[in-house]
Amino acid sequence: MFKLIVRLAACFGWIALLGGVAVAKPSEVTLYDGGVVASVVYDTASGTPVRKAAELLSHDLSQLTGHAPFVAPDLKVAKGAGVIVGLASSPSIAALLKKNKISTAAIDGKWETYGRAVIPAPWDPTAKAILIFGSDARGAVWGVVDLTREMGVSAWEWWADVKIRKVDHIAIPAELRYSKEPSVKYRGFFINASNLRVWAAKTYDKSEGGIGPKTYERVFELMWRLKSNMLWPGMNGSDPPFNVHKENYDLAKDYAIVRGTSHVEMLLRNNAAEWDPKTMGPYNWVKNKNHLKNYWHGAVEKWGAYDNLYTIGMRGADDFPMEGADTAEKMGDILHDVVSEQRKILSETLKKPADQIPQVFTPYKEITAAYNTGRINLPKDVTIVWPDDNYGYLLQLSDAKERQNPGGSGVYYHATFWGAPGNYLFLASTDPSLMWEEMSRSYHFDARNIWMLNVGNIKPCEYLTDFFLAMAFDMDAFAKPGSARAYLQNWSAQNFGKAHGDEIADVMWRYYKLAFNRNPEFMAFSTTFPETAVQQTRYNITDFGDENARRADAYKTIMAESKSLMASMPEDRKSAFYELVDYTVNTGGNMSLKQLAMDKSIAYGLQRRASANVYAEEVEKAHQQIAENVRRYNQDNADGKWNGIATDYPQTLPNYLPMAIPSWKMPTDWSRCGVQVDGGGYFDDKGWWYPTLPTFNRELGNRSYYMDIFTEQPVSADWSVTPNAPWIRTDKRAGHFSPATKQFEQRLHVSVDWSKAPQGQSEGLINVSCSAGQKPIEVHVRLAPPLADKAASFIDAQGVVSMYAAHADALTGAWRVLDGVGHTGADVQASLDMAPVDPDDAAALAKAPRLLYRFATLPPDHDYSFPNYVTDETATVKAIGLPVFPTTKNGRLRIAVSLDRGRPQVLDFNVVYYGAKWRQNVLDNAAAVELRDVPLKPGSHTLEVYALDPGVTLDRFEIRFAGAAQAYDAAPETQVAH
Repeated sequence: MFKLIVRLAACFGWIALLGGVAVAKPSEVTLYDGGVVASVVYDTASGTPVRKAAELLSHDLSQLTGHAPFVAPDLKVAKGAGVIVGLASSPSIAALLKKNKISTAAIDGKWETYGRAVIPAPWDPTAKAILIFGSDARGAVWGVVDLTREMGVSAWEWWADVKIRKVDHIAIPAELRYSKEPSVKYRGFFINASNLRVWAAKTYDKSEGGIGPKTYERVFELMWRLKSNMLWPGMNGSDPPFNVHKENYDLAKDYAIVRGTSHVEMLLRNNAAEWDPKTMGPYNWVKNKNHLKNYWHGAVEKWGAYDNLYTIGMRGADDFPMEGADTAEKMGDILHDVVSEQRKILSETLKKPADQIPQVFTPYKEITAAYNTGRINLPKDVTIVWPDDNYGYLLQLSDAKERQNPGGSGVYYHATFWGAPGNYLFLASTDPSLMWEEMSRSYHFDARNIWMLNVGNIKPCEYLTDFFLAMAFDMDAFAKPGSARAYLQNWSAQNFGKAHGDEIADVMWRYYKLAFNRNPEFMAFSTTFPETAVQQTRYNITDFGDENARRADAYKTIMAESKSLMASMPEDRKSAFYELVDYTVNTGGNMSLKQLAMDKSIAYGLQRRASANVYAEEVEKAHQQIAENVRRYNQDNADGKWNGIATDYPQTLPNYLPMAIPSWKMPTDWSRCGVQVDGGGYFDDKGWWYPTLPTFNRELGNRSYYMDIFTEQPVSADWSVTPNAPWIRTDKRAGHFSPATKQFEQRLHVSVDWSKAPQGQSEGLINVSCSAGQKPIEVHVRLAPPLADKAASFIDAQGVVSMYAAHADALTGAWRVLDGVGHTGADVQASLDMAPVDPDDAAALAKAPRLLYRFATLPPDHDYSFPNYVTDETATVKAIGLPVFPTTKNGRLRIAVSLDRGRPQVLDFNVVYYGAKWRQNVLDNAAAVELRDVPLKPGSHTLEVYALDPGVTLDRFEIRFAGAAQAYDAAPETQVAH
């Protein structure tokens, strides 16, 4: 038990969410003094949603205090302190406002706003009452929700078991406050996966056999706590359709929830469950127009009395492309006819003009191309809901002309998806910083009427749902880059306490960034549509410090930290921590570790390393841990409350199934030790060639390179290393290989003590001895000559100049640095409002946003005795950015690149949606354009990059010499350490 005194500075987003007028040194209203809890009074004339809001508040106060508050619909029968909830327009509430001289001007006529004031209790003038008065029903509800948040109640108190903790005192600031309108008018989510149905049928509502009224009531309560007002119900054919129960609609009405439907379900229909081609014919407008019209009319006639937002248009019946048209133009013509007839149905059935009935049109997938033909002639009162590409990148947004339409626009965004080129149904791994960037972009272009998020089963998508809806409610609070991470820190502290909030947020943030680099569900490098087999990854095992090991170590670190945090959680937060953090971190980590270990088993088996079979065992362990996590979620966590919500085989795709694991049989007729160095150089003590580490550059500071020592048989052996120069440092000097511990390899990191190193070019050796080997091995260590160009900010290392976009020597013009976005800590984005630039117009190009990088290159290594990298003076200049789309249908995504002030070369990031390049880009979360076969002599150079189109978002630049290795991730930056 603890004392809860809620003050303005400690509120859950009050400063951001409310534009109130605060009184100097405000007094407080005590709602619980340790013995008596305040009454809850609601105005009956304000309607059922207000009554249910009072019930929600009563529930939370009861959980907080252990005492059930007195709840009454009569302003005269309560006692003591209290909370009154109602509409500002209701006669009894209006009378109280007038009596206490409280103005409603700040909320009059506004959407979903409220005021909050402290007045003498109408039932006892000596007591105080908090009066929450809404401009409408949902405004009053948000007033109650904000109050519960101030009292410490999490939105996830039921859906993620963040249990309400008892307190011994509750005091609320007494100043007058008014909320502002939500940033986005309609805010909600789309239930679109089968596990929620399985859980409901198996655990929560067995009699219904799936998602029914009991489950939907819990969904509506969650929506309230997240200040969401619109639902697209489940559409899978295995789910009982929303339309099967009138009670679903009645509940939505009681909770003031607007019912909408997805991009494929027109005029309130659920095609998967309600359209039977055997009895109704094809879902084809050309062949079956009248049957379709009757089908849609039936739903509007039956459910039109409720608060609905009608989806118009047409796709295939079960979220596949439209039947009866094979070109965008034909689809456009059909949609023109369809929309006209659907509006007639609405107008004639609901007895009002079509432009007075709220409608949305979602140009999903191929329908975007149909819309862009201009043949649909969509009425201007219809809201266009722009979809992302299913992987988090918005296909387009409204142009200047479309932004003038009264219907406005909105966004349909995915946090989970089933389809090509890859599924992500198992976990929720979308990078919040990407979500922030795309939603900021959409808000900038006035997509403010509807924001919908595909949340799959809701779980384990809790945090992303919370974050998305928080932005939708108050985008002003997320105006700055970096706000995505700040929100995660606040959210973690609110749900798990300040003591561990920052640690939890850091673990989650690193998980999301690792997943942005490669979603754990894409780690098999297989695809869906077409379904392909599991493949080896593209993570470079031999170069750049071993990308495989770096990723594996990063996952192991956050998994260990999550485990430690779980152990430190108080008992009432363990279930919540598992659901919201540990399950995703541990399961996503093991999905990645499984594939990374398989890669190493194959690579090291071919090297004849005894450790190859150890890595094979790790593959099996990782898969078993995934299965155990799912079992624990379903059966043990929260006493089995969520049994059925998780599965380890979504859609039984190859990347989720158990892997065929290799078993390596090593030759038994000899005993050897081997060495492999960073860069791939390999020697197993019977050949005549000796490996060389990558050249060390003084300018790169304390950079290290790795060196592996290993046995080729699973035997006991001692090893040691001895540098022959005092400036050569190794992090280990000796060790032991043992079958008992299954340790048959050791990684060392080699670096240079520059205070002892010679000033010029030099070379030394590391002598490696291994008792299982035939002879010592010499590893060459080289120092590069000092760089003559002291102005250079980057150099080449391992044949690559790696420059992160945000680290430009000069950044001029309309660029914005997006902290936290991308792969390298921050991306740079050209202004969303800049006019396109003609690269042939010298004057215009001179004014274009520009980035400048100074770099130097060294002579290529052509030492034929002991080479490391053999490269030529021909390079590929590559620019890597986010795979965003142009902001409008006619836009482009061009940059101009100039080397050494030469003529700018134009490169365009734009790709064909659903084309091969797009498929690769979204799986990599990166788009690359490049200049090939560029002659580049040793010496000083400049790279200048000009933005030619708005919204170009750049992550990094790589200049890779012919012969150099290729990194999958961002190559380590080769920035000079000044």
